[in-house]
Amino acid sequence: MAMFAILVLMGLMFPPEVHGVDLEITSFVSNPESPVKDKEGTAENVTLQCQVNLPSTNLTSVTISYPNGVMTNATTTTTPPSPALYEITLSDVHPSNTGNYTCTASASTGSVPTTSQTYQLNVDIDECDSSTCGSNCDTCHTDANCTNTIGSYTCACNAGYNGDGVTCQDIDECDPSCSTNCDTCHTNATCTNTIGSYTCACNAGYNGDGVTCQDIDECDSSTCGSNCDTCHTDATCTNTIGSYTCACNAGYSGNGITCQDINECDPSCSTNCDTCDTDATCTNTIGSYTCACNAGYSGNGVTCQDIDECDSSTCGSNCDTCHTDATCTNTMGSYTCACNAGYSGNGVTCQGNHNPITVSLNS
Repeated sequence: MAMFAILVLMGLMFPPEVHGVDLEITSFVSNPESPVKDKEGTAENVTLQCQVNLPSTNLTSVTISYPNGVMTNATTTTTPPSPALYEITLSDVHPSNTGNYTCTASASTGSVPTTSQTYQLNVDIDECDSSTCGSNCDTCHTDANCTNTIGSYTCACNAGYNGDGVTCQDIDECDPSCSTNCDTCHTNATCTNTIGSYTCACNAGYNGDGVTCQDIDECDSSTCGSNCDTCHTDATCTNTIGSYTCACNAGYSGNGITCQDINECDPSCSTNCDTCDTDATCTNTIGSYTCACNAGYSGNGVTCQDIDECDSSTCGSNCDTCHTDATCTNTMGSYTCACNAGYSGNGVTCQGNHNPITVSLNS
């Protein structure tokens, strides 16, 4: 049984200095300020010493009395005469050893009265040691720490709990109304209360240990790891604090997660439609479109000008194909050919008209 033993001086009396017996109990053999701890199964001795400052030839008796008996003429540890040490040894100290221990000396000289000195021995029970406390164990809460004291014990709730130690309640460190021992989670983390503690986890879009959290750039494929964006391949990802946005590229429509090609050439197109000239042809492509001036026009497709196919100085490779005996007339986007007078045909081919000649012969 693990216990502590301590002696407390209760009283001290001396006779007159000239004739008295100078009697002193010195305390433990070991350091008197350090209680001796007795371990279960090991008989550690606690020794009380009684020092009598009088020649032994003048002593009638030295008696050490204790709660459960009396030892007369206790064993001396020094050779007389004065002073002589008398002692009693307590083995395997238990609570039953608690009580007054008195050393009494009597002298043969009648003028020397009986003199005594008393100590109180208190044996402490370690209520915190469940293996030895028996029926005297502490009543601390399971979530409290028991600290043994001389003659008693204290209970203190563990970290993460509050109460008087006998009753302890979990502290919700995540509660906004928490005032002491509150969580240290980052502002961009979620606090989750647990029994006696709490956890911090960075919110979606952030990484870290929950106490420190950094924004994840979901748009950076070289660093985003498993948190990369889900934007469409034809969309642009823009990082934001704690998240990101997706926007379909020009020529596409959708929410950025899904994007479809816009047919800018469709007559029913309402937004982001083609800007081709009215005299140009629009051709849709994936994500865009092209404009090409129609035959008879020149330009970039956005602006188109009529080609004067009849003007050989400007028509280039688009000149008219009228017959040399025909007249070319320019029109918007085209031209016409008409055979000259005296010729017939479609203007591209012309033949001369041969009228019969009437010759009069005079006989």
